[in-house]
Amino acid sequence: MARRPQKNGAKAPQSKEKSLESWIWDAACSIRGAQDAPKYKDFILPLIFAKRLCDVFDDEVNRIAEGVGSRVKAFKLVDRDHKLVRFYIPLRPTDPEQPVWSVIRGLTKKIGEGVTDHLQTIAKANPPLKGIIDRVDFNATTHGQRDLEDDRLSNLIEKISEKRLGLKDVEADIIGRSYEYLIRKFAEGGGQSAGEFFTPPEVGQIMARIMDPQPGMSVYDPCCGSAGLLIACQHVLDEAMHRRSKTKYAPLKMYGQEYTALTWAMAGMNMIIHDMEGQIEIGDTFKNPKFRGTTGLKRFDRVIANPMWNQKSFVAADYEDDEFSRFELGVAPDNTADWGWMQHMLASTRPGGKMAVVLDTPAVSRGSGNKAKSREREIRKAFVDRGLIETVILLPENLFYNTGAPGLIIVINTARAHGAPVRLINASQLFEKGQPKNFLADAHINRIVEAASSDVDIDDLCRVVPATVIEDLDYDLSPSRHVPLDPQIPVVPLELAAKAEEAAAVVATGQRSRRVALFSQLSETGVVAPAERGWLSVAIGSVLTKKISGEWGEDAPLEGVSSSRCLVIRGTDFPEVAQLRLAEVPIRFVPEHTAIRKRPTTGDVLVETSGGGKYQNTGRALYISEELVTATEGALLHTNFTKLLRVDQRRILPKYFYYYWSMLYDLGRTARYEKQPTSIKNFKLDDFLAHEQIAFPADKKEQAAVVEALDAIHGELRSIDTARNMLLSVRHAAFKSLFSAQWSATASTRI
Repeated sequence: MARRPQKNGAKAPQSKEKSLESWIWDAACSIRGAQDAPKYKDFILPLIFAKRLCDVFDDEVNRIAEGVGSRVKAFKLVDRDHKLVRFYIPLRPTDPEQPVWSVIRGLTKKIGEGVTDHLQTIAKANPPLKGIIDRVDFNATTHGQRDLEDDRLSNLIEKISEKRLGLKDVEADIIGRSYEYLIRKFAEGGGQSAGEFFTPPEVGQIMARIMDPQPGMSVYDPCCGSAGLLIACQHVLDEAMHRRSKTKYAPLKMYGQEYTALTWAMAGMNMIIHDMEGQIEIGDTFKNPKFRGTTGLKRFDRVIANPMWNQKSFVAADYEDDEFSRFELGVAPDNTADWGWMQHMLASTRPGGKMAVVLDTPAVSRGSGNKAKSREREIRKAFVDRGLIETVILLPENLFYNTGAPGLIIVINTARAHGAPVRLINASQLFEKGQPKNFLADAHINRIVEAASSDVDIDDLCRVVPATVIEDLDYDLSPSRHVPLDPQIPVVPLELAAKAEEAAAVVATGQRSRRVALFSQLSETGVVAPAERGWLSVAIGSVLTKKISGEWGEDAPLEGVSSSRCLVIRGTDFPEVAQLRLAEVPIRFVPEHTAIRKRPTTGDVLVETSGGGKYQNTGRALYISEELVTATEGALLHTNFTKLLRVDQRRILPKYFYYYWSMLYDLGRTARYEKQPTSIKNFKLDDFLAHEQIAFPADKKEQAAVVEALDAIHGELRSIDTARNMLLSVRHAAFKSLFSAQWSATASTRI
């Protein structure tokens, strides 16, 4: 049976899609607000799913009613023959002209109990929905308290009721994409656990396009999460068929397995709401794979997955006692199952088939260059020697919701010859800045996909590396080693680089003029000692109103405790955070009441109290700017090796305080208060605050003038750095232009 391509391709007009996305997120936020919405995804997703089923059922009943004369007769027909509709909804409103969803919307008492009963009734009438729509108890309690009170559940139902989700209102693909949008929004607030069920759609699109699925092919995801990668493969097929004006073609045969029950239910809902069919099983794929053939594992044309990175749940016995002989290339280390997953997926791929897997970046280099034997290197060597690894793609930082690490895609092609070369793509600089995560624009996706099919090197992006070279490098497959890039230097053509450098130089000149003018005004007063100008000089600690210790938090939400997902700033993060480069800042979970009490606000100053290095003193400071608070949506916290200082703004401007502190640090004054009982330096903050002085004018307008002048210096330094990097980009582009074979050939004809 062919799937009908969506009208106008796979996407709806942006305005309609955005409207639906806005509504679907507003519905999620109606319970407590955007900050808490992710906690309630297990309640929200089934209700939106049920609304879609009810509205589609109404459309089908109305279609039948047009032929038999009334909805009453149509209901009787579908009651006798459930096959007349895709999903049979047994709910019946008192007035048959009312939508069946009104039965749920009309609940006024014991709402949680009523919703649970209705969804269980729907599941009982539709075996494929068993365990999917009825898994959640809307009347559940924890420690005697309702998880979702009836009044909030009523608000959610009412919000969901605002839009109709029937066949005539919205196409399956549009509601499906909006549903994925909601899952993504939940992932944004889900922190460490988000990566277990959600892969960024741009990454999924790259993987699916590289897999190039054809009509009727089988596609398998052994750790499918919300089934996003399987759905992406069907989308790619639909779009390809639409471009070829094909209306009849066999859909993909999709298979997935998921370990977590609620995520498994989410995958089932996601498939159905996209109007797609697939077989999603529940269970531990590694220890109990559900898809089996007559003599071993079932094999598929395409395998696509984003397994949990560096999984530590498996030991040598899990590999050695395997009944399917999946791990013949080696036993992965106990501390990371990455290459165990790779072997399971290889064993699940048909001869001539392909697979695409997302792994952590160290997976392609761990063990290389070590004299000691490395299990991972030996498995990697076997993959390379057999020609299985076709492509390795290094992705940009801060794409994934459970980590700021970049991740990479490994493409396996079982049809290649032994010793075939490996295509290495460094796409680390192909991204757009976003909040809370970076994202890939269409142009970036297209460039990566095109590079993945290239047989030649592409400057600053891709190299095709012979297996012998990889062997010489001890099977290190890091794209950054073969296609090195300086992240500070833009890689652009010569003409564009020259224009960008000119623009940066203009900005730098303007900043310098501003700085000179400001300092000229300040110097008109002459060089006069602060005391003679009426400045105050007091102990630094006396201008503070608060000193707040930090928190490190946990790497996952705390059970039974309302937790906040925070970016926890360490002293080592100060320089990058000041430039709003946040990819490496750890994501941690802290009890909500603690996060609220200790959260930095604009004007606070963080001070490093432990750290430093051989040639670097501790006591560095970071100013919490409004831009930083906005960029992180206020989800900031500081580690327990830093201290938050809050100044008395009635006396002193926070940024003046920060600049004065920075001056004392530059002069080495903080070094006097260092204590180093171990290899780590500790800063005796209280002693520093008690004994060091800060001088400042009583008039805050005069303080502001000093701050403005110092801001001008910092602005000039930043613009000079930008201009320098642009000039380096010009040099880089000039090298390529002047030393290329094409230039040499052209030049020789002129001589």
